[in-house]
Amino acid sequence: MAGDDRWRARSATLEAMVLLAVARLLIAHVPFGRWRKWLGVPAEADTGDARLRIAENLSRRRLAQAVTRGAARLPGECRCLAQAMALQWMLRRRGLGGAIHLGVRPGDRRGGLDDLHAWVTHASEVLVGASDEPHCAVLVAANPARGN
Repeated sequence: MAGDDRWRARSATLEAMVLLAVARLLIAHVPFGRWRKWLGVPAEADTGDARLRIAENLSRRRLAQAVTRGAARLPGECRCLAQAMALQWMLRRRGLGGAIHLGVRPGDRRGGLDDLHAWVTHASEVLVGASDEPHCAVLVAANPARGN
């Protein structure tokens, strides 16, 4: 990795760590209705075929990796909602499209600790919050892309 790329990755990881801390504070201490609008504008869930768009999603994947690295470096556990919020904010700041999904397991599969889940997608690709368990999105909020 070239010197500039290394510093760019470190900068994105530091930004992710700050945003993860903010997201964790909001989740823990502020009612959802107060910060829900910060997730993005209401949108429809993307139900199309999964399309791997390597060139289009490369910068989004790098930001998702920064969020994952940042979550690993912070003390305590950064659960899926904090990670999804941080990535959504990073995408919005850069004018990149993306959609945050807040979901729940189907009724017949509920009863565990992970009944609720959050993830971020773009072009049907899950950028952060991939899960082997099925979850039904109950809220989807999108960042409109600028110039993409």
